[in-house]
Amino acid sequence: MLFPQVNILLSTFNGTQYLREQLDSLLSQDYPNIFIHIRDDGSTDNTVDLLMSYQEKYSNIRVTVGENLGYIRSFFELVHNCEDRETELYAFCDQDDVWNPQKISRAVEKIQMSPDPSMTFYCSRMTLVDRDMKFIGVSPNPSQVDFGSAIMGFTYGCAVVIGNGIKQMFLQASPDDMLAHDWWACLIAAAFGHIVYDVEPQVNYRQHSSNASGGYRSELLPRLKFRIKELLERLFKGKPTVDFLNQAEKFIMTYDNIHIEKRYIIEELLILKKENNQMVSRLCYIFNPKLHAINSVDNAFLKLTILFGRH
Repeated sequence: MLFPQVNILLSTFNGTQYLREQLDSLLSQDYPNIFIHIRDDGSTDNTVDLLMSYQEKYSNIRVTVGENLGYIRSFFELVHNCEDRETELYAFCDQDDVWNPQKISRAVEKIQMSPDPSMTFYCSRMTLVDRDMKFIGVSPNPSQVDFGSAIMGFTYGCAVVIGNGIKQMFLQASPDDMLAHDWWACLIAAAFGHIVYDVEPQVNYRQHSSNASGGYRSELLPRLKFRIKELLERLFKGKPTVDFLNQAEKFIMTYDNIHIEKRYIIEELLILKKENNQMVSRLCYIFNPKLHAINSVDNAFLKLTILFGRH
C-alpha cells in the first residue's frame, strides 16, 4: 500500500469545549502520513490558544488565524491554501467530532482501489453520539449513490476524503454558490468521478445545539418535523430552508462540460418549476427514479415539493 499525504482540513470557531478530544483523535490515526491544516474562523474564546499549543508540540499541524467568514468560505480557504500535489488526498474535518483510529487508512485503501483515485470521493457512515459521546444511533445507508442522490445530498463533510482532481474542480467554483463545501465536492464526484461509500461508520458525529451545519436529524419524528416545516415554508412563503435546486443550477453553470444526461436531470426540474401548468408533468415526474433521497421521509418531501412546483 502506498502512503500519499492526507491533508486534514479543519475549520474552527469557538470550539474549546470539544476541540481537544477531536485533535487527539486526529493525532491517533494509524495512518503514517497526515498533515493537519487548521483555519480558525474568528474565534472569540480560547480556541486559538489551544490550537497554538498543539502547533508548538506537533510538527504536522499548521494553524492559520483568520477573520470570520462562515464555515463554507472557511473550508474553501483551507482547500485553496493547500499545496497542490497530484497524489495527495484531502479530508474535511469538524471541530467537535471524534474519528476512529483507522478512518484515514481505511479511506486511503478504498480510494486507491478506485479506477481514478484523483477523482474519487470517499465517505462513510457515521455513528451518532450526544455531547457526552453516548451512543444515539447510526446514520442510514443511502439506497443509491449516484448523481440523482447527490443533488439531494446524502453525506456529511466529517466523513469525506477526496482526491486531488476533485480538489482542482472544487476550486473552479465560487463558495457563494455552495450550500455546503462537502455537498459540492460530492456533486463533482457524482458528475465526473467516482464515489466510494463505506458502510462501516468511521466518525463519531456529535449531536449538540452548536453544530455548524445544524446537526443530523436521525430519528424519525425530528426529521419528519423538520421536513414538514420546510415544506410549509416552501408552499406558503416561497423560502426554502435548503435550496438544493438553486445549488444544482449553479453547479451546471460552473461546469459546462457535464454529461448531457446529468445536465438534463437538473434542467427538467427547472422547467417543471418555472411553468405553472405543469401539474400533470410533475405528477409523472415524481415517479421517475432519476432523483431520490436516502430515506422515505425525505423522498416523500421531495415528491410533494416537485408536485406543487416548490422544489
